[in-house]
Amino acid sequence: MNNSNGTIPAVSVIVPAYNVAEHLSETLTSIANQTLKNIEVLVVDDGSTDATPSIITQFVTADNRFRSVAGPAIGAAGAARNKGLELAQGDFVIFLDGDDLFEPTMIANMYQRATSDQADVVLTGFRELNADGDLSAPQKWAFRTNLMPKRRPFHPRAVKNVLFDLTSPAPWTKLWRTAFLREHQLKFPNLKRAEDLVFVYSALALAQAITTYEACPVSYRRYRPGSLQTATAQAPLEFIAALAELRKVLASNGLLTVYETGFKNVVASTALGALNRTQNYDAFIATYQVVQGQLFPQYQLTKTRSWLLASLRHLNRGTALNIFMIRRARQVLRLTPQEWLARYPAAARRFQE
Repeated sequence: MNNSNGTIPAVSVIVPAYNVAEHLSETLTSIANQTLKNIEVLVVDDGSTDATPSIITQFVTADNRFRSVAGPAIGAAGAARNKGLELAQGDFVIFLDGDDLFEPTMIANMYQRATSDQADVVLTGFRELNADGDLSAPQKWAFRTNLMPKRRPFHPRAVKNVLFDLTSPAPWTKLWRTAFLREHQLKFPNLKRAEDLVFVYSALALAQAITTYEACPVSYRRYRPGSLQTATAQAPLEFIAALAELRKVLASNGLLTVYETGFKNVVASTALGALNRTQNYDAFIATYQVVQGQLFPQYQLTKTRSWLLASLRHLNRGTALNIFMIRRARQVLRLTPQEWLARYPAAARRFQE
């Protein structure tokens, strides 16, 4: 679908929305106010029961760049994004969750970078937005330019051992070339949790050119209760299926050997993150036992010395993060869950609150 003036949109903005009436108007306004005007906005309502549909209608009525899309209503942000991807007409695609914000010049700057560098993907950073409306410092762990080559754009093989350490798996800090996504048939898997990991890291590995917009133009509202992204309690072990799917994509494209060390880093960081996000003691014990007895052995993370050496070979100032992660992974292999909690009492305390 072309814009009202008959031109193809430069960028399609896809917004999955589920019961976000409290913040949706602010989110959509941040898109409407972008300095790049040649955009289309696909707001995918995923079966909301609050005022979300009426807010979408207001924007569709007031601004012909906005479209309302009926989502699959299965409670999965990835499935809602896939619906938007099917309909997107822009040369590039960007995602934004229904309660987060873009700075006004973000899309214009990322589009300019993508076109000038002929990139398949543009990476950028974000800040967290708390309930009082205060912004955090830039989340440096999620946009690690110190690990990237100085020249832009770059091929992912230039940073193959740390490719998946460059950025978080959040899809909303990336601008994607639509033709690239469709060429490789890239979609979010049918998971309620960790679906971002599969989509983002598969795309990074398959890209021919990656570039950056070195800023933090996204404001991310963390852990809003009931959001499509707050699914840890409902699906605490779905990250295991996500890792298996990522491995499948890499293997089917002949890339598993190339990115083997990077994949092991993703396995370790994802598993440790899952342990840190468990909601109760029983869920922690169950997750720990699966990670220790099944996941780490399955992906040969028991061989930590060879993994460590491979991880460090291409690291510069990012070395400390990987050493810390590998040490934590080794402790999971050696300690019982009770011993691990005793070593990290802060983790144990969250089950007592």
